[in-house]
Parts: sequence; structure tokens; C-alpha cells
Amino acid sequence: MKDLFVCLAEKNRSPAAVGIAKQLAYKKGLKNYQSECVGILGMRASKEAFEKYDRIFVMDNDIRLELIKEYDVLESKIVDLDIEDVSEGRTMDMIREELEEKLIEYFT
Repeated sequence: MKDLFVCLAEKNRSPAAVGIAKQLAYKKGLKNYQSECVGILGMRASKEAFEKYDRIFVMDNDIRLELIKEYDVLESKIVDLDIEDVSEGRTMDMIREELEEKLIEYFT
């Protein structure tokens, strides 16, 4: 299984999601699990770049729509986690907790 996590700038959400996903996969005994992250800002990729992933987790609907429109990614591969970015009053601890709550269902 190979997953890609996509956020806006690859600064907060997608790197945190990769770490959480790897922990969940390890606990589940998925020895061949792989995950990577990328930020969509300034990203230059081809459709083929996304074909190597089994699932593509996006942090919000705008990113989902861009992957479909600009990169012709199959909608069936995309999972929208609907995770807001860090902002005033919204900490990384809150984001990590929300990510874990949402990702755990994909590793059960």
C-alpha cells in the first residue's frame, strides 16, 4: 500500500498525516506500507506522477478539485480528510488529533 498526502504547502498537515499514517500502519502490522507528502503550491507534476499511489489523501476539497482538474487524478483514489490548516486558535496538536481520528478508519 502506498499513500500520498497532499496539503497546500507541505508544511503542517501532510507531514503530520504521514507520521500518523506510518504509526497506524505499524500498529496494524502493515510492513510494506509507504507514504509520502507534497504541497500543491507550486507543484509541477504529471498525471503519471499520481498513478503510483493507491490512495491520495487531500486535506480539503479545494485540493481535491485541483487534483481532478489539473492532474486528471481519478476521483475514486482521492480521500478528502477535510482538515483545516493551522490558524489563530488552531494548533498543530489539534490538527494531529483530528488527523488521527480520521485516519484510523483507513487502517482497521
